[in-house]
Amino acid sequence: MIKWDPKGNEWNWSNICQALGYSIFGIGAVVAGSLVFASGVATLPMLIVAGISVGSGILSTINSIAEVGDLLFEYNFLEDGLFRGNVVAYDVYATIIGSIAFVGGIICGGWLIYNKPRIQAYKNIDCAEFPGNYYSEKISNRPYFDSILTQKNIIKYGKMRKNIGNNGKLFYTFNAKGTVIINGSFKKGTYELVLTNDYKWIWHLLFKGGK
Repeated sequence: MIKWDPKGNEWNWSNICQALGYSIFGIGAVVAGSLVFASGVATLPMLIVAGISVGSGILSTINSIAEVGDLLFEYNFLEDGLFRGNVVAYDVYATIIGSIAFVGGIICGGWLIYNKPRIQAYKNIDCAEFPGNYYSEKISNRPYFDSILTQKNIIKYGKMRKNIGNNGKLFYTFNAKGTVIINGSFKKGTYELVLTNDYKWIWHLLFKGGK
């Protein structure tokens, strides 16, 4: 609980910092988790983490609002209402929620930083162009091989690597397991998509294996 002295001149700064912490952790977790959802490339495990982060972030923000209410009106609607004045139970709850929001925000933030190239590639792939000599009879005879949906799935589910070409330019390579239809049969192999670092050019799109 946040209290001030009877004269109303001095605040309990430790509890004020606690309220700020709940707010910062909560808002941070909500923002980071929401950005993971909006990225378009998060797989199910990461979506679960993002969902937990958003949920705990919202609850942590509510805890902060409750603390502010205690500070201003001497009534914490969670501690005094929901927990019926049980300070220990409320503090344990608030600490657990704040910790989950903090950890979830860190995980989501780290994931967003690491996958920034993947996210940008996914969102810009429909504007990328192929070099003039890309199309060949071998490729064009495979329906949907170079569709935007295929390219997005390669980026979303593929393993991402950063490479530097002989010309010193930076490329991002995505490799994903998949299948193609060759002579009426499904063949397993690996798709490889290579993008320039400005996401304007698809340097090549290959399918390895499936012979």
